Amino acid sequence: MRGKAKSNLQATDSLLQTDFIDGAMTRLYYSLFQAAAHWMEKNGKKPSDFTANAGRWSHATICGNATLYRGQKEDLSLFKDARSLREAADYTPVPVKREQVEGLRAEIEEFVSGICDEH
Repeated sequence: MRGKAKSNLQATDSLLQTDFIDGAMTRLYYSLFQAAAHWMEKNGKKPSDFTANAGRWSHATICGNATLYRGQKEDLSLFKDARSLREAADYTPVPVKREQVEGLRAEIEEFVSGICDEH
């Protein structure tokens, strides 16, 4: 998941440069999600530790446990905001605003780098 998190962050930038804002938001969220899944797996956690018989990470589990990854309660808001904007980008007819995506970009990059680059 580490590699996917980093490549989705790069895809976000490419999509922003070509004005595919909704696609950029989707990739940005998945970068965050995959970094968190990487943290879970690196720390010996499995989806079934949180939900009986789960075979893969759910959005509810990853987002609901946001304070585990860096020990920061602010990460709950980061995950909530990113997930909400990703859902708007994917499922509503009105596109998300570039400013919304760019507003989360640096925070998510910091999260991904911190989670994926630690040893």
